[in-house]
Amino acid sequence: MDLKDIKTKRLSDIEKKIFFLAWLNEKLKAVGSRALPVLVGGSAVQLYTGGNYMSVDMDIYIDDIMLAVGILEKYGFVKTGRHYFSAEYDLLAEFVSGHV
Repeated sequence: MDLKDIKTKRLSDIEKKIFFLAWLNEKLKAVGSRALPVLVGGSAVQLYTGGNYMSVDMDIYIDDIMLAVGILEKYGFVKTGRHYFSAEYDLLAEFVSGHV
């Protein structure tokens, strides 16, 4: 699974977010992490409602935020405020802490 596939496949907004989470999970596993990215917030509602609710960003809960941030930065994501943005893939992610 390669992140550039997001650009070449005709994915809906929510499909793109699911693909991204699967990609991030794969990258985390590749470095031996057992942390799982969990979609929360508006994008979780978007998924649950089948797209009837729209959210621009992805709120992601993960135990090891710094590891996930390192992976995103390696692939060109840039920190903008509290979000990580990729213009190339048109993805906006925020890592949240707390309890799920």
